[in-house]
Amino acid sequence: MSSSSPSAPDGDENAARGTRMARREGRARREYWSVEQRRQPGRPARQVAFEPRGRAAGGRPTRLLVVAATPGEIAPVVERLGDGIDNGLLRSYCRHTTQIDVLITGVGMVPTAVWCTRALAKTRYDLCINCGVCGSFDPALAPGTVVRVASDRIAGLGAESGDELLSLAELGLAEAGPHKLSGGGELRAACPANAAIRTLPAVRGITVNAVHGSERSIRLAVERFQPQVESMEGAAFMYACMAHGVELAQIRAVSNVVEPRNRQAWKLPEAIASLGEAALRILDQT
Repeated sequence: MSSSSPSAPDGDENAARGTRMARREGRARREYWSVEQRRQPGRPARQVAFEPRGRAAGGRPTRLLVVAATPGEIAPVVERLGDGIDNGLLRSYCRHTTQIDVLITGVGMVPTAVWCTRALAKTRYDLCINCGVCGSFDPALAPGTVVRVASDRIAGLGAESGDELLSLAELGLAEAGPHKLSGGGELRAACPANAAIRTLPAVRGITVNAVHGSERSIRLAVERFQPQVESMEGAAFMYACMAHGVELAQIRAVSNVVEPRNRQAWKLPEAIASLGEAALRILDQT
């Protein structure tokens, strides 16, 4: 028996190479994810990771982190994304050739900052999107309107001096941390190169521990900050993303006018529906 096989003619070799390339390209076009199954001692097999068969430019999948305070705010999006894989902190989905990790942080600045930071420390994302509802100070932003919060701040951060609130800048503390705030204590985010995001009105936001619900507190907030919307998580999300150098977008739908507490006037279902439609358009543009 011969120890070596005869060389294939050039034409046959080129044909074989072409077949292999076609197969690889075909696999790259498939828009599905395989699931790795692992078994740990004493535990059942669990689904732990997505491996995209379609790849973005650069040889890796496009990865998005979608952050919401509550499951209800992101429910229409998750419903459309279909089945996902629970990875403990996150639930992962695919849409076209994009891996989408959904993070539910809980309400408020502290849990949002903590859980966003934990997720961002583990994975490098191409874009992070905060999806939620907000209250509107601006009469032009009626319930159901979807906006991009381009600048945000923690409204109560500073020191009271009589009826005035001294900002961090006025206290000489705006540049105390590694991320320098603007002169007025704002966090400002550039708009991502996403056609669906760019169509949304850019607004000024404030982030609060307690939403405004009295005439006096509303008047003081407007005088101090001239906000258009308020939320309970936005600035914390933005700060976490900026600390990790990740592109971000804070997308919110107006659920209510900021006025003396009137829960019956809120249009939460309409706002969540509008938010879901806008979020899916954004995901389709990634």
